[in-house]
Amino acid sequence: MSKMPGYTQSDSEKIWWAYTNWRDILLEQIKMYKPQIIIFGYTFELFKNDLIGLDTEPIYRDDDFIHVYEKDGMKLLDVYHPNQRKISRGLYIDSIIKQCL
Repeated sequence: MSKMPGYTQSDSEKIWWAYTNWRDILLEQIKMYKPQIIIFGYTFELFKNDLIGLDTEPIYRDDDFIHVYEKDGMKLLDVYHPNQRKISRGLYIDSIIKQCL
């Protein structure tokens, strides 16, 4: 999310700061690019209120892998960070691909 060079890891506070600092630009990029799918690597909670509202329920939910939201033809995938260790790499990737088909 940050528009500045970073390191290999970011803590929650730095991620929140980056979102707060670059929020307008991030939302404008989404609006301008009009993506069909956005995959959030454990950052969706920062965007949720701005993109769909906090009370919006997912259209698909698998608590072990993924939550999928939809707005104006755009799919928003709330998944763990790619470097997570909770599920196997294969299940992680397969759960994302399944929602993109």
